[in-house]
Amino acid sequence: MFPFEFVPPTPDADEARALALAELAKGRYDTRPSIITIILRKIGELFPRVDPTGGEPNPINTFLLFGLVTLLVIAGIILLSRIRGRGVTLRAASTRKAQPLFDDLRSSSELFAAADKAAAQGDWNRCLIERYRGVIRLLDERAHVNVRPGMTALEAARDGSKAIGGTPEFYECAHWFNKIYYSDGNASRSAIVTSERLVALAKAAKPARHTRVKNDLVTT
Repeated sequence: MFPFEFVPPTPDADEARALALAELAKGRYDTRPSIITIILRKIGELFPRVDPTGGEPNPINTFLLFGLVTLLVIAGIILLSRIRGRGVTLRAASTRKAQPLFDDLRSSSELFAAADKAAAQGDWNRCLIERYRGVIRLLDERAHVNVRPGMTALEAARDGSKAIGGTPEFYECAHWFNKIYYSDGNASRSAIVTSERLVALAKAAKPARHTRVKNDLVTT
C-alpha cells in the first residue's frame, strides 16, 4: 500500500440516513400516479366492467364509455374550431380597420349605386355601409362636411348632424356601420329604413355656398 493512498471516509449513522433520504427524494423514485393515470383510474372505477381484469366486459358500459370519449373528442374539435374562427375574424377586422372609410375615390352617385345593387342582391350589410359612405361623400361634395383622413363613422355623424340635422338617423347609422364593419353584425330592417331616411335627408340638403381662401374651404 502506498503511504498516501486515498481512503474514502465512512459516514456515520446520521450522515448515512441523510444521504439515503436525499437519494430517495429524487424524481425517479416517485411512485405517485400521474394525472393521466388518476383520470383513467377514475374512469375505470365508473365503468369497472370495461376493465378486462375485472371480469367479462359489459356491452352497455362499453357503449357508454365509447359515447363519452366520442363526446369529449367532438367538444374538443368544436372548441378548437371556434378559437380558430375567432382568430380569423379578428384578423379580418384588423384588415378592415386599415382600409379607408370615407376617403376612397368613389363619388356619392357611385356609392349610392353600389348600395342599390347590394340591396337588389339582398346584401343588406353592404347596402347600409355604402349608403352611409354615400351620405358622407354627398355632404362633402356639397361642402357641408369636410372629410378628413382617418375620419370615423361617429365623427362623420357628429359633423353631418351639425350641418343638416337628423341627429338620431346619423348616429343610428353610424353605430350600425361600426357594428357591421368591425364586429360582423347584421343590419336589421329598422336600420335599413333609417339609412333610407338619412339618404333622403342628405339629398334634400342644398349645397352650401363656399369660397376657397388659401386652400381652406370657407362656408358663407
